[in-house]
Amino acid sequence: MVFNTLAIAPVTVNALETVKVEAETGTLENDAKVQNSQSGFSGEGYVYMEDNSSTIPKLTLKVDVAEAGNYELRIGYMAPYGTKQATVEVNGETVGSAIFEESDSFAEVSMGKVNFKKGENTVVLNSTWGYTIIDYITVGDYVAPDRPAITASQTNTCDPNAIEETKKVMAYLASVYGKHILSGQQEIY
Repeated sequence: MVFNTLAIAPVTVNALETVKVEAETGTLENDAKVQNSQSGFSGEGYVYMEDNSSTIPKLTLKVDVAEAGNYELRIGYMAPYGTKQATVEVNGETVGSAIFEESDSFAEVSMGKVNFKKGENTVVLNSTWGYTIIDYITVGDYVAPDRPAITASQTNTCDPNAIEETKKVMAYLASVYGKHILSGQQEIY
C-alpha cells in the first residue's frame, strides 16, 4: 500500500461563486499518482488512478464552504481507455457514482446537486475501475437544467361515445397533467 501525503489547504466557496480545486493538490492513496504527460489539463498536472486489483485508487480533496447548502459538484476528467466509474463521497456520505465517458481529451461530468456543510468539506473519489485521469473538481451554485413544459398529449377519451362525466374527468386530468400529483386509494369492501 502506497500513501502520498500532502498538506491540504481547503479552498473556500462563497455564495454565487464557483471554485476549482486541482486534483494534484489532494491526498492520494494506493495507485493514484500525479502526472502531467497528457496535454490540455489545468493546474500543474492531474491524478492518474491506475488499476490494481489489490487496491482501490483514492483521491481526497478539501473544500471550505462559507454557507451550508446545495452546490453543484463537477469533475474534470479524461478517460482514454474506455468509459470508467468512480464512487464520490462528500463528508463520508456517498453522493453517487461518477460515470466518465470515454474521452481522449479533458471533459467534465456533473454530480448534480450535492449538500455541503458550512466550513471544511471532504470530497473523496474512489476509483471503482482504474485507468482514469482526474484533473479537478468544481463546487458552485446549482442551476437546475431547463426542462420543457410537460403537457398532456391525449386529452380526449378513447371512447367517442363516453358519457359526459367521463369526458369531464378526462378534461380535468389533462388540465393538471405535469402540474400536480393526484393520489387515491380504493378499498375492496
